[in-house]
Amino acid sequence: MDSISQYCEGAEHRCCARHLYSNFTLAHKGLVLKNLFWTAARATTVPEWKSAMNELKDISEEAYNWFFEKPPSQWTRSRFEEHSRCDILLNNLCEAFNSSIVVARDRPIISMLEKIWHQQMIRKNVKREAAQRWDHAFGPRIVKIIENATSEARYLKALYVGNHKFEISSRDDLRWSVDLTKHACACRKWQFTGIPCPHAISGMLSRDIGIYEYIDPWYMKETYLKCYSPVIHSMSGPELWPELGKHSLNQP
Repeated sequence: MDSISQYCEGAEHRCCARHLYSNFTLAHKGLVLKNLFWTAARATTVPEWKSAMNELKDISEEAYNWFFEKPPSQWTRSRFEEHSRCDILLNNLCEAFNSSIVVARDRPIISMLEKIWHQQMIRKNVKREAAQRWDHAFGPRIVKIIENATSEARYLKALYVGNHKFEISSRDDLRWSVDLTKHACACRKWQFTGIPCPHAISGMLSRDIGIYEYIDPWYMKETYLKCYSPVIHSMSGPELWPELGKHSLNQP
């Protein structure tokens, strides 16, 4: 934390919630505490987070006090910045990469790098060809998220108030304000991911507005292909390398 604040000034720093919970559970065990921790971590608004933390305090004040030294901005969505369009709580991205290079990690440095290079060369082409087969302007995972959110939206009531703004209400009388112009909802889920939440979709459905027009361009097929368009070229083995008259590289 000290290093990031010193060398990456202004960068948002999030802790992996799973590892944070592993530390938490060393002294504070139990299913109730576990559920409240994850409720607080997944809360997208400050009132939701405070409600979960108050419940935690009622059950165990020691568990509640454990979080005093943990800045909320580093582990609960309710305090995350919105600009990154990312709401992940876990470090699965680097964990997945780490597990994919298990075999390579045991090799000497040059062999390790060659193994990772070869792996990435194949992966980039696989991802590129998969995206080229997409039937939609957005990835299949994004389409599935929109379909699920649309199903939830049908249980909500939307009131249009003008200027692309809505008031959305649920059956239990909860309400959220939505502004399509700003791509924003009071629940903040849309701002975190760049994908319209069920509240926003409810408003869109009530006015027959195209949902996919309001998804951030980062999820488009065109953008995805740009990411994987550079080719990592193949390379012949060392037996075909030119002789440069240099001595061979020896072990340390």
